[in-house]
Amino acid sequence: MNAFAKFTTLAILGSALTACGGNNISSGGAGQGPSTEAELLARTIDYLTLIDRPDALGPDALGPDALGPSGAITVASASGTASFTGVGLVAVNFDLISETGDAVLMGDAQIDVDFGNGDVDGSITNLFGVDLGENIDEYSGSIDISGGSIGGADHNDISADYVGTISGNDDTIVLSGQMFGTLLGNNSVKAIDMADFGTGTFNGSGASTLVGIVVEAD
Repeated sequence: MNAFAKFTTLAILGSALTACGGNNISSGGAGQGPSTEAELLARTIDYLTLIDRPDALGPDALGPDALGPSGAITVASASGTASFTGVGLVAVNFDLISETGDAVLMGDAQIDVDFGNGDVDGSITNLFGVDLGENIDEYSGSIDISGGSIGGADHNDISADYVGTISGNDDTIVLSGQMFGTLLGNNSVKAIDMADFGTGTFNGSGASTLVGIVVEAD
């Protein structure tokens, strides 16, 4: 996922939550909330720390755990199944210049990967975020992640389909597409970074979307 997009998304949420203080969120998504803004700010900080760690595992990084110039090492050593958890990001009609969007959200991401057949199965849940007016809400619904492939010409490629409908701040967002990304880590897969800059709908109208995950091995 584009690093600037990741950090800008999290910075927008952190700024909005810091400005609002510790009030309760009026409506929580299914299975969550209502949370306080302080609790959501703490989650935002945790997510920011998490997405920073896989940068040390990429092809441009140094050290014993980095992917290095050859991507074949990770795939060749990967077998069986593994579970990964981390953060999911969703942005709708997001403008990186003005740093605004109709929705800028984050939540918990979890995927199971079968390295033998390339299957990826998981979800993004417990989403929260801000709308264009910086109104904060917890969003109901989830994004399902399935299908997928591993390997390819660049050895460490991974892809997975996603679909979901989420609602919050009196808005309804419908998402579907295919994320593409990279297996990270040397000798074993330690993290996965995937994203899709695609299209969906926002309150029934066509919208540009960003859906991505950054997850680490459990």
